[in-house]
Amino acid sequence: MPSSSIFNTVKIKTQEEAEMFLAALEAAEKAPAITRETPNMRYVTDPDEIKKMLERR
Repeated sequence: MPSSSIFNTVKIKTQEEAEMFLAALEAAEKAPAITRETPNMRYVTDPDEIKKMLERR
């Protein structure tokens, strides 16, 4: 689980640090998720088609 390593590096010693940590987690949860568009492309494997593409350059 990716979050398991966070407990090895984050040291919370005071109530204020705990509140700040929880606030950061809540803000991260509310942040919009990053989405990636699927690129509009295809893989060209035909040697003749590749030659034609390079000739157009």
